[in-house]
Amino acid sequence: STSFTDDSVEENTTYKYVVKAFNDAGESDGVEITVNTTTEKPPAPSDLSADVGTDSVTLHWEDNADNEDNYVIYRNGTVIKEDLPADTESFSDSGLKEDTDYRYEVAAKNSVGESDRVSIDIHTRIDPPEAPQKIDMQADPDKVTVSWEDHSDNEKGFKIYRDDLLLDGEIPANLSTFIDDSVEEDRTYRYCVSAYNNGGESSKSCGSVRVPLSIPATPSRFEASEIYARKVTLQWKDNAGNEEYFVLKRDGQVIDDKIAADSESYTDRSVSPEHNYTYSLAARNRAGDSDYVELVVETPKDTPIPPSDLSADAKYDHVYLRWRDNSDNEDSFVLYRNGEEFNASIAPDSVDYNDSDVEEDSTYIYRLLARNSYGDSESLSVVVHTPKSV
Repeated sequence: STSFTDDSVEENTTYKYVVKAFNDAGESDGVEITVNTTTEKPPAPSDLSADVGTDSVTLHWEDNADNEDNYVIYRNGTVIKEDLPADTESFSDSGLKEDTDYRYEVAAKNSVGESDRVSIDIHTRIDPPEAPQKIDMQADPDKVTVSWEDHSDNEKGFKIYRDDLLLDGEIPANLSTFIDDSVEEDRTYRYCVSAYNNGGESSKSCGSVRVPLSIPATPSRFEASEIYARKVTLQWKDNAGNEEYFVLKRDGQVIDDKIAADSESYTDRSVSPEHNYTYSLAARNRAGDSDYVELVVETPKDTPIPPSDLSADAKYDHVYLRWRDNSDNEDSFVLYRNGEEFNASIAPDSVDYNDSDVEEDSTYIYRLLARNSYGDSESLSVVVHTPKSV
């Protein structure tokens, strides 16, 4: 016989059966089986927790049943273990993918059925990525290109630090270059690169680079604002913000290489009458010279040297003017009063003039220049106020 029915048992009772074969020679060894005559499903386990690794998880729970035959383990809704022995309170699952979500459920089971399931959601860990290596930086005046070797296969991206501050924006995985176009020229920066993922951030690979100084922009609108026989005044537009000096050449020879930065004019007082001059101008800094701009100027025939030391002695009914005559080629002196030409025929070599056509308690502005057939000298001025008569 291969079966036996015991109809003398009581419900909700555990029985142990031993089955043996026998003959006249004796009994065989026995086969043991434990049976519970339960009529209820087992209660659900509780306090489910997990120890999570990168590719494995160990589940722990509290066994609340005394009538289970076994435990059943589900992963993402699918049974992965259905014959865990009764009274078990842990289970390890391996071969998982790192950085991945899983849902585990545990239930107790007997011949009547399965308990409610207790569940837990886990996310497998991921090891931080390997640090990038061999950082390299190439600097231009307006940008720095940072490159590195990617030594990781599990990074989510890269982070770029400049002078220990994290730059905005993160670099996607598998890229190995970054362009920083927010730099200032003539300045040293320290860059660091790290890889990161959900498991954390790698160590940093760092290096420093100096952004070079750019050559200044070329000045423009180079022209002569005044041309005299012995003086030329030049002017230009400064288009650079990083020049240290301006350099001025005349006929190929440097006449001043230390014109102050931001200057936009220069007076050359070493010219001669009736001469053509070629001026060349450039902005300069430590990086070099801008392109030169050129201007050709022809000085006129010699105008008189301007008078000097103009003074005035004011009375209520006249103003007596005096000056120094510095020229030997004037045809006359010209006197302006309050902006209008007052006397254009003061004799050459004169050193004074008496203006008797004045009113008391009045202000007069006098301007004096020397004149010849080639033109006027520069002028000089004096302001006087006549007193009231007594």
